[in-house]
Amino acid sequence: MAAPLDGIKVLEVSIAQFGPHCGVMLADLGAEVIKVEPLTGEMSRNVPWPNESKGIDSYFLAHNRGKKGLALDYTQEKGKEIIYQLAGKADIFLTNYRLGTMDRHGFDYETIRKYNPGIIYAQGSPFGPRGEKARWPGFDLLGVAMSGLMTSTRWKDETRPHPIGAAICDQVSSMLLAYGIVTALLVREKTGIGQQVDVSLLGSMLALQSWEATSAWINRTPVPPAHRGHPYITGMWSVFAVKDGWIAIAGVRQDVWHGFCRVMGIQDFENDPRFADDLTRYLHMDELKEIVDRIFLTRTREDWVRTLRTADVIASPVYDHLEAMADPQVRENNYVVEIDYKGHDQVPDQTLEVVGIPVEFSQTPGRVTTRHPDLGEHTHEILLELGYTWDDIGKLINLGVI
Repeated sequence: MAAPLDGIKVLEVSIAQFGPHCGVMLADLGAEVIKVEPLTGEMSRNVPWPNESKGIDSYFLAHNRGKKGLALDYTQEKGKEIIYQLAGKADIFLTNYRLGTMDRHGFDYETIRKYNPGIIYAQGSPFGPRGEKARWPGFDLLGVAMSGLMTSTRWKDETRPHPIGAAICDQVSSMLLAYGIVTALLVREKTGIGQQVDVSLLGSMLALQSWEATSAWINRTPVPPAHRGHPYITGMWSVFAVKDGWIAIAGVRQDVWHGFCRVMGIQDFENDPRFADDLTRYLHMDELKEIVDRIFLTRTREDWVRTLRTADVIASPVYDHLEAMADPQVRENNYVVEIDYKGHDQVPDQTLEVVGIPVEFSQTPGRVTTRHPDLGEHTHEILLELGYTWDDIGKLINLGVI
């Protein structure tokens, strides 16, 4: 069965996480993605991440799996020629280099479209294509910082902004860029028109907080700290410490309040005027949480989640990443999948489990295929497909182009 993007060709000239993860999303759905790197390798290749102990670069694997690798000095004219030839055959040109970088190399949209008028030129930028900050360099942390998210992701007694424990800005931006690409492909299918698509870190983070940012602006009031739940959702929308960890409860509705009191053993408070309805519980929430906090500490996470769900209270355990990856629910839905990891350097052939594809198609499923390419792993294959001979390839090697 064909994957959704089978037959789509992507020329990726990108770095780090934003652009490369967008390329992974397209590759997982069947697109052929050619990742172009300088001869010294992309900036995030072989970074000595402190927690890597298996000889596998998890960062590069997560953001470059399923691609073909082309190592190329595209500052040379013969290197540029290869880029232009590949662009002429591609459906998508994907980049997230700092604005102006592609222009300096002659790979801006207006130049690339001369070789392929129907191409989708997908550009990831830090702060958008216009304005005084457009050409500022920027990475994930700055998108989170400038969007306001850092100031609301903290407990109410804290004043310091909180970075997020994942590169959420890069990941969300990459997903929105993929969304923009697929939409542009649909437009081209209908009209024959190619176009440029821009998604920024800053814009993506504001979109992620559309409710919070809109409310703050309309009311001219900063979003308060999220504390134990969400800054705008009152009540029992919160996390609670239990005997062996934490649980999360997504509210206690009026229709389950009596059942909640029963399983918590607080029937005496069931009809207490302080807790009679959503409004009174909101007004006395600190008192209510003080009561239940003590009770939650008496039993385990698994016990509490099971018990709360008998009363139709929406609850779950709070996992660390190892627990999340091991959860049978994650496995049953293929959110974790196996890949055959072809060995290289000192790393042997092996089977690895990696995060899978979050979108399921009933008729045209995506697929996680290969590990990330070694530097220039597919250079000869790609050039042969372009019509270069082995003699041509030898000359390019001697010139230091590949």
